[in-house]
Amino acid sequence: MDITIKRFPTLALSIKKGLFWNYFEENNRKLLVQEEKYYPCYNIKSKLNNGYLIRVAFYKYRLSVEIAHSLADATSLITFLKSLLYHYFTLSSKIINDINEDIFKDNIHTIADYDDSFEVHTKNKKRSKKERRIKNIYLIKGKPLKIYGDNVIHGILSLEKIKEESKKYNITITAYILSVIAYSIYETRIKNRYEGKNIVICIPVNLRKIFPSISLKNFFGITNIMVNTNKKLEFDDIVNIVQNEMKNKISKDYLENFIYENTKLENNIFAKFIPLFIKNFIINLVFKLFEDKTKTMTISNFGNINLPDEMNEYISHFEAVVYPTINSPLNCGVCSFYDKLSITFNRTVIETDIIKYFFKYLSDVSEIEIYSNDFGVL
Repeated sequence: MDITIKRFPTLALSIKKGLFWNYFEENNRKLLVQEEKYYPCYNIKSKLNNGYLIRVAFYKYRLSVEIAHSLADATSLITFLKSLLYHYFTLSSKIINDINEDIFKDNIHTIADYDDSFEVHTKNKKRSKKERRIKNIYLIKGKPLKIYGDNVIHGILSLEKIKEESKKYNITITAYILSVIAYSIYETRIKNRYEGKNIVICIPVNLRKIFPSISLKNFFGITNIMVNTNKKLEFDDIVNIVQNEMKNKISKDYLENFIYENTKLENNIFAKFIPLFIKNFIINLVFKLFEDKTKTMTISNFGNINLPDEMNEYISHFEAVVYPTINSPLNCGVCSFYDKLSITFNRTVIETDIIKYFFKYLSDVSEIEIYSNDFGVL
């Protein structure tokens, strides 16, 4: 850890309160490595973590890294974890050959690592159109876990089998998984109710794949994929809806508009000089009134995680855990490593009907290994 954190100055920060804005400050204290004692996504208390907004923990043969989203996104988090693994193995006398990536080297970082890519790619941009607000959104309800916390259910599938199934519908793996989840929500919660509710799946998008950037700071977009349920739907219908939505909303033009909207408030000259305590009051009020009522759930695909061949034999698989919230008590994280596709549901409610339907549907496509932390289940 001591070696790795030097390579990632954008993560070696603590947050401070200013008069008008919170701001990050360089943190030279030791980043602690802790034994995992609580559930995933447990609040990161920076005061108990030497000021850091990143947590590194271990439990038996599992290593986990968690991060506050204000600090970095999934791409930066995975980069950090890969570097940490590399240094762990080399210090354990493992021979790792052909390391050409800068992330595996000590103290090598460039000015581009510090780029605010939102600012870089918003210059001279104007909003093309305002997105229509989605109404009548289906929110997942359930009885809270008896002991508050996160219950995590992992499913390990064959990536190749899911890829083959996706090709039958001529869609990406992300679109296929999203379609199965939307179908599971429809079948277990909405079918035959005729309320015309909108299933809205929020997808974080890595903007580096569309706009040139190697920044280790946050650079991701958000797009909402909507499935209207005002008529009877079959799985094929949902696939077609998801395919069209993703084609329109994961496009350069659409995401340029997102970047513009994302930086508009920050660049507003009047907002800059409103005292921080007033901003916090307004933000907290809006958060309480509208927090996460704009989506049904979030699905975050961390993608395929590649490592040098010499490291692969020591790793079984990766898991991606996405934090749930009050009005979005069930979220999903996806990642893959070789032929192992990991799909993880993180929940704060007792009901598992959506998750059971989802894995039962996919069991016809691939064998599935399912396991859980069993938190909150008596």
